[in-house]
Amino acid sequence: MKWADFRKQFPASVSYNEVPMEYRADDCNEQLDLAACWAREKMIVTHKKAYAEHQTSNDVCACFNQGIRAFKGLVNYASAYRRYIREVIDNMVLDKVMYAELRPMLMDKSRPTDEGVSKLGHNEQMKIVCEGTEKKKQQYGDRFPFGLKIIYCTPRSIPPAKMKSELEHGIKLKQAYPDVVCGFDLVGAEDRPNHIGHYADLLLAFTKTCERFNISIPFMLHAGETLLDTGGFMPLESEAQAGFHNPDNSNLYDSLLLDARHIDHGYALLEHPQLVKKYVDAKICLELCPISNELLGVCGNARQHIFPDPALYRGPGCD
Repeated sequence: MKWADFRKQFPASVSYNEVPMEYRADDCNEQLDLAACWAREKMIVTHKKAYAEHQTSNDVCACFNQGIRAFKGLVNYASAYRRYIREVIDNMVLDKVMYAELRPMLMDKSRPTDEGVSKLGHNEQMKIVCEGTEKKKQQYGDRFPFGLKIIYCTPRSIPPAKMKSELEHGIKLKQAYPDVVCGFDLVGAEDRPNHIGHYADLLLAFTKTCERFNISIPFMLHAGETLLDTGGFMPLESEAQAGFHNPDNSNLYDSLLLDARHIDHGYALLEHPQLVKKYVDAKICLELCPISNELLGVCGNARQHIFPDPALYRGPGCD
């Protein structure tokens, strides 16, 4: 459905009071109508979603995933995607960011054109990214000199056969756009299946294939974004017998064994002092995300984040 049609057909029966106060039109200088406020609320981890009394990390992560699905529905066509790339870069420049690595979920192999009939494959999508980036580099000059690159992302919840296909697509995209694709990541809630080691054979084969083709696609993995330092989830007894929660299944350790270039979050890393030393020796960079950790229930408050610890300054490099 076109966005214009959605706004016209948005039910008048929806009470104005059902739209959270922080997203009502009168709080947005009347730039948004009721339909837009409703859609915006679906895309944002609101205060109520993040801080409800009985909220859990898994539940708020489900809200986060809902927001991603809603967001994709609105920008998942050509002209909106072009505008998205432009405005992302504009906002980064305002924040004095000179380089960025975006993590699009590329498991969707196409997005519709504006009329909703034709499809844009990965190659066309990469062209949009490249063209938008080059225009902004020319516009901003030394304020945005390094542009942006793409980390190929896929969810850790998919079956091995699908993961094999995703890894193959990642290699093809790297070969087509060697200066744009810079890494491969597995994303998703770590307190639920699957852990990184579930795909160990496929990931190791992927590394060997990259070597054979003389290309570099380092692993840049989400790991340690959990209060369970094993990287698994607490199962029922029947699930435990099936091996779902094995203390050996640690995403932090698996990332080290896979020679990850850097990891995202690493919140649980300081639970493993010996592992911190190994990360330092391997020069694995950490991407710390304190605001995300607060909103998704990993830490209670970004100001109480575990990494203001002095170990940070003698530990792994951090972004």
